[in-house]
Amino acid sequence: MNYGKQIISFFFILIFLASIGEFFLFLTGSKTLIKEQIIAPGEPYPNEKLSKIFGDYHTEEEPYLICEYFNGRKIVFREFKYSPRNSGGKDACPAFLRPRQ
Repeated sequence: MNYGKQIISFFFILIFLASIGEFFLFLTGSKTLIKEQIIAPGEPYPNEKLSKIFGDYHTEEEPYLICEYFNGRKIVFREFKYSPRNSGGKDACPAFLRPRQ
C-alpha cells in the first residue's frame, strides 16, 4: 500500500514540475527546442505544416536548419542558415530561445 502512495506522489511531483516549466515558458515568452532538421536546397519540406509556413520546396541556395520550439502554448518554427563548422551559420539549433528571438 505504501508503494502505491509513493508512485502517486512521484507522478504528482512530475506533473507539478512540468506545469511550472510550461508556465515559465508562457510568461516569459521563451522557447525550448523540440526537434531540428536540416533541409537541403531544392528538398521538399517534410510535412504539411512546414509547407504552409515556408512553401513547398526549400528554394535557398544553401542548406538551412528548421528548428521546432515549444513556447508554453504552441509550437513555433525558426529557420537558420546551416554551417557544419558553425561559421556563417549554425551547426545546431539553439536549445533555448529568449523572447523575440
